[in-house]
Amino acid sequence: MPGVRPHSLLLTITLTYLALATTYSLVTPLFEAPDELYHYAYVKHLAEGRGLPALDREMRQHYIRQEVGQPPLYYALGVLLTVGLPTGDELRAFRFNPHAGVGTPLAIAGNRNLVVPPNPQRTPYHRLALAVHLVRLLSIALGGVAVVATYGVALALRPGDRTFAALAAAFTAFNPQFLFIAGAVNNDNLITALGGLGLLLVLHGLTGKLGWRYPIGLGLVTGLATLGKLGGLALAPLAVCGLAWVSWRNRSLGWFVRAGALYGAIALALVGPWMARNVVIGGEPFGIASHLTFGHRNVRIDLAGLLAEVPGFWMSFWGVFGAFSLLPPPAFYHFFNAVSALAALGLTRGLVSALGRGKWRGWLRVDRTGTPPIVRFAVIVLWLALVLAALVRWTLIIPASQGRLIFPAIASIAILLALGLWQLPLPRPLTATAVGVAMLAVAAAVPFGVIQPAYARPPVLRDPGSVAVARRAETVHGDRMKLLGYTVEHLDAARLTGRFCWQALAPMDRDYSVFVQVHDTAGKPLGQVDTYPGLGSYSTSQLSPGDTICDRYGIAFSASDGRQRGLLVMAGVYDFPTRRALPARNRAGGNAGNAPIVGLLGEQLPADETFQAYSAPPFFDEQVALHGFRLVDRVLVPGGQVQGTLVWEAVRWLDRDYTVFVHLVGPPGRVAQYDSQPRRATFPTSQWAPGELVADDFAFSIPARLSPGRYDLVVGLYELGTGRRLPVADSDLVVLRTYEVPGAME
Repeated sequence: MPGVRPHSLLLTITLTYLALATTYSLVTPLFEAPDELYHYAYVKHLAEGRGLPALDREMRQHYIRQEVGQPPLYYALGVLLTVGLPTGDELRAFRFNPHAGVGTPLAIAGNRNLVVPPNPQRTPYHRLALAVHLVRLLSIALGGVAVVATYGVALALRPGDRTFAALAAAFTAFNPQFLFIAGAVNNDNLITALGGLGLLLVLHGLTGKLGWRYPIGLGLVTGLATLGKLGGLALAPLAVCGLAWVSWRNRSLGWFVRAGALYGAIALALVGPWMARNVVIGGEPFGIASHLTFGHRNVRIDLAGLLAEVPGFWMSFWGVFGAFSLLPPPAFYHFFNAVSALAALGLTRGLVSALGRGKWRGWLRVDRTGTPPIVRFAVIVLWLALVLAALVRWTLIIPASQGRLIFPAIASIAILLALGLWQLPLPRPLTATAVGVAMLAVAAAVPFGVIQPAYARPPVLRDPGSVAVARRAETVHGDRMKLLGYTVEHLDAARLTGRFCWQALAPMDRDYSVFVQVHDTAGKPLGQVDTYPGLGSYSTSQLSPGDTICDRYGIAFSASDGRQRGLLVMAGVYDFPTRRALPARNRAGGNAGNAPIVGLLGEQLPADETFQAYSAPPFFDEQVALHGFRLVDRVLVPGGQVQGTLVWEAVRWLDRDYTVFVHLVGPPGRVAQYDSQPRRATFPTSQWAPGELVADDFAFSIPARLSPGRYDLVVGLYELGTGRRLPVADSDLVVLRTYEVPGAME
């Protein structure tokens, strides 16, 4: 075909981009791209014939939120693709995940998903899902326009160098973050496409010829871009510079005035009605108040704070996926940083060489019109500077340091990167091929190597008997959820990793959260994880009785001297909006409070001299062993206290909760006592794992007057309901210490 062969590289890159962007779109779950739920809600609002949305309570309910202030062009195009599709009220089936790790990709091990998806349906692409994917196709097409525009701008800088233009197009087409956003419902895609077309139009207009098509085209692109997103206004100063250059080349100030007036009139005719509507409704023309309502900075940011956000901005230019919550492996960033560093080195080399020789011809090329290469280069850099300045200004108001927001100038960035590689002493065709293929390989690996695994829902197990856990818990929470147990996979001084299995016991009309806490044995909280089941991929209202989900939690905590004595593991279920925990019952049916202890990990026998360990521990009914004890005081002090610690070990899983007794028995009989379930009724024996040591503190007061004679401090275990003591050797108790009270103490 005539005209295709000379630009076959562009065709290949564009088709490959379309395939990749479609893959990203299909792999990314609905509404897991930045603000996609809000953007689609805007489309749906228009498709329902409800007119432009206004900031009010209704919009909060319909999920449009801050996007109500966005210009309408992108959403109107989305309506053209989805009008008439029966989507009903399916949008409300997507519940927000209150534990989503939005903006914290390094800290959150699970909860990548912003919304909890409905249960899978037999037909994945119909009704609402079909509508969303159709609008995503619009975004993909707009991304393709940006790729072609990048190629065109590169040819305007280096006319005839199609290999260079193809490399620049590849920097746009195979940028994983660009592909991710291009596969999502987001108005960034429209302004990215129109920004590239506007830059291309400005460059092609630098011919020095006077005419009216140039200001008309610039006015149309500027107006449409601004109707796509407010950042389109950055095209205005670029367009004025283009008009000024043409006017200066032709020495016609009058043409500049007339052309400028025509340009402004056309742009204002397109965007003016929307701005006037904003003034009437909100008192300002740009709809910024809606963003301030939902996400303005609470603290003024200074230059140091702004610079601190640069690394995250740079990372997200290449790839931070999900709701700014999903990082690819470090090798991903090493690759793009290396390519960028080489490009920066080459660009510096080229600039120094051109400035030293006073000639730009060697690396920018002169076009047929005689427009100085430095002017075309300056226009490309100016567009990047304008978009960056607008972004910095926006970031000072809204926390928005995300690389995707610089995509309107992605053509400029791609061309600068390609131009930098072009200045290195390397074979150019080979360099372009190697870089392009490597970027393609990385971009192709992301959907199935990074995005899809992050959103994979764990299986729902229907047979609880098939769930294997090392530590049984079987705590029942509000008769709705049960923690079957867990398996510790890793434990050190700073992190606990384990697999916890939860079972639904009854249908639930509320979405409950589960939590696992780690405390030291003194009760100091060290770390905690809160989540919906499935690490945020299920809501409890989706579960049927008997459904079991096993999650892997990683709980980080700061080192504590209590860690050396052991860690307490607590777990519970609560209602997130009210923060009310469901009351729990332990395995034996006893009341366990709201956050029952379900494990004591790493407890060790005390090594200090006050601890008295048994060389042959006494066994109570062959169920519980007493390894030793510690007593604070060696003598009885009338009116004082007896304080100490018992160290127990369960020989096997116990099916009931036993009460510990520590009694002081003398000539008058029992004179003082301590009776309680272990750890002051917080860690019943039915929760003890075989082989784990349990340190149990006790204390009780001594009467002010004691009869003289011999007093024994005894310990044992009994059933609270029946009073039956567990036998030990030939008795039902163990004597810890014997005291002699002389007659002088009467």
